[in-house]
Amino acid sequence: MVSTRDSILKEIKHYMEDERVFKDNHLNLMSLSEVVGVSTHHLSEVLNQHEGKNFYQFVNDYRIKYVCEHLEKNQQAKIIELALDAGFSSKSTFNAVFKQLTGLSPTQYRKKVKNTSK
Repeated sequence: MVSTRDSILKEIKHYMEDERVFKDNHLNLMSLSEVVGVSTHHLSEVLNQHEGKNFYQFVNDYRIKYVCEHLEKNQQAKIIELALDAGFSSKSTFNAVFKQLTGLSPTQYRKKVKNTSK
């Protein structure tokens, strides 16, 4: 039997993966909860309990994954353009989150991708 929390998480992931709402740099807990149709409390609780992340960690995971996938497909892409397209509104925040999640700077990541694709 699917629990209410599981169905909320499924709905959240649908909006993140299929609708790509993470690309909206104004996305916040309130706006996502409205789209999903649950309270901010329930949304936050589901992310914390099922994903072990707060709202911003959850969204930034999607954003960084998006940038990494695009860097792997197009190594000539401008990193800052990908970051802005992914929903980041500042270069400094993007760089800090990227390094935190991948262990590499965006430039180091691009070099790593180039070396592994040879």
